[in-house]
Amino acid sequence: MFGAYGESENTQTIFGYFLNSRVRQSLLVNRAPNGTATCQNTANGCVVANLFGAAGTIQPEAVDFLTESATSTVRTSLAQARGTISGDFGMAPLWSEDPISFAVGAEYRKYNAAQSSDTLTQSGDLGGAGGA
Repeated sequence: MFGAYGESENTQTIFGYFLNSRVRQSLLVNRAPNGTATCQNTANGCVVANLFGAAGTIQPEAVDFLTESATSTVRTSLAQARGTISGDFGMAPLWSEDPISFAVGAEYRKYNAAQSSDTLTQSGDLGGAGGA
């Protein structure tokens, strides 16, 4: 007989996801007579991002506003037990010198897995590979 138990936990944090709501927020702007653009909704420290400008024109503050990290955790476990009984009956058939043998066994396994994500991931607001 034998038994075994194992667990694993894998936590993954990925940085640089765009937040769909913040991209929309940074594109909705008011333009002053002097040409200065400001966010219509200034919540969360909104920074205007000109996604359609020349390469490299998005300022670092806008990137910081638009992106966020997301975390998910996967937990798995396996419990198992196995038993075997084997032997022989002590007699051999007429055509053999070896006795008749037997083997009986049973195995039990219980797998468990769970995945949990942070509220940002669950919200469906992540853009890119992490998007819903």
